[in-house]
Amino acid sequence: MLTKTIAKIIYVGLVSLLACNVQGGELAKHVSIYKLIVEPEKYDGQLVMVSGYIGGRNGPSRGLFVRKIDALITNTVNKINFDRSSASEAVFEKCPWSYATIVGYFSVSPAAGKLSLKNIRSVSSFDISNEEQGVKRLPCYHE
Repeated sequence: MLTKTIAKIIYVGLVSLLACNVQGGELAKHVSIYKLIVEPEKYDGQLVMVSGYIGGRNGPSRGLFVRKIDALITNTVNKINFDRSSASEAVFEKCPWSYATIVGYFSVSPAAGKLSLKNIRSVSSFDISNEEQGVKRLPCYHE
C-alpha cells in the first residue's frame, strides 16, 4: 500500500512538473521531500517543486509532511514548514489535510534547525484515495 502511495505521489509530481514548474520565467527544480529534509543546504534559496502531505492549519501539524501518518502524529522530523504569508494561509484554507504538489522557495534556518517553504507560487492537491478513479487534481492556489 505504501509503495503504491509513493508511486502515485511521484507520478503526480511529474505531471505537475509539466503543468506548473515555470513561475515568472524561473524554472522550479523538482525535488523529493526526502532530499529537502536530508540535504537542505543544497536547495537553500532555490525555487523548488515538492510533493507531500499538507497537515492542519495551526499548531505542530501545520506544514508539508512526507506522509499522511507523519502529519497525524506530528512527526516533525519529516516536516517542512510554511511561512505565514497570505499564499500559505490560502493553502491551509482551501486544501488542509491533503496530498499536494507545491512550488515555492525553500529556506533553511540553521539556528532554529527549521526547513521552510516561502513565497509559495502554486499548489495543487490530489486525491489518491480511489485507485479505480485515478488521480484527481485540484488547484488550491496559483500566483
